[in-house]
Amino acid sequence: MVDMQVHLAGTADGISIVHAACQAAGVPLDRAIQAIRFAELQHREAVRQAEEIESAVLKGTSQTFQFGNLSIPTEHIGRVIGSGGSNVKHIQDRTGSKIIGLEDGTFHVFAPSEHAVREALRMVQDSLPPVVKEGERFLAKVVSIKDFGAFVLLPNKAEALLHISQLAHERVRDVSDILKVGDEVEVVVLGSDQRGNIRVSRKAALETAPCSGAASTS
Repeated sequence: MVDMQVHLAGTADGISIVHAACQAAGVPLDRAIQAIRFAELQHREAVRQAEEIESAVLKGTSQTFQFGNLSIPTEHIGRVIGSGGSNVKHIQDRTGSKIIGLEDGTFHVFAPSEHAVREALRMVQDSLPPVVKEGERFLAKVVSIKDFGAFVLLPNKAEALLHISQLAHERVRDVSDILKVGDEVEVVVLGSDQRGNIRVSRKAALETAPCSGAASTS
C-alpha cells in the first residue's frame, strides 16, 4: 500500500503548489522530504516534456498559458478520461484548459491562469475512485448479484467486488443463497486488483467483531 502521494504543480520557473496525501497514520519526516524531492525531479522532467508538447499544441497563438501536472495510477487513466474522452472534455470546458494524458498516467494541464490550472487538477483528482485501506471494515449495501459474486457499495460511495469465494468459509454454490440486492453486509477490504477495483470479503468480516457502519480504526 502507498504511504504517501505527492502532487506538484507549477511552471518552468518553479513549483507553486505542493499537495501531500498520507494513506497511513503518519509518515517519517525524512521519507516525506525524500518523496517531495523525487516528485520535484518528476516535475522538472514533466516541464521539459510539456514544453515540447506546448510548442506543438499552442503553435500559432500569442496567449500565455500556465502549466501543471498530476500523475495517477495507470489503471485509473480510463476513468479520468471518461467514455469517448467525455470527462476530460468536461473538465476542459469548465476550466478553459487543455489537458494532455500520457500512457504513464501523467496528465499535463495548460490553462490561462494558475487558478484554472488548480481547478482542472482538482477535477482530475476528484475523478479518481475513493481511497480505502486494506483491512478497513465497512457495512456495505449489495447493489447487484452476479454468478461470480456481488457488487457492494461502501459508505464512501465506492463500489467493491465481493467474490463468491469470499462470501463464507464453506463453499457457496449460488450467491443468491446468501445475498440479495438491498441487503447490508459487513465486509473487510482485501485491497485492489490490477485494474484498481476494490476487493472485499464477508468471510474475513465473520472472523472479527461487528462494525457500526463506519470504517474501523486501529
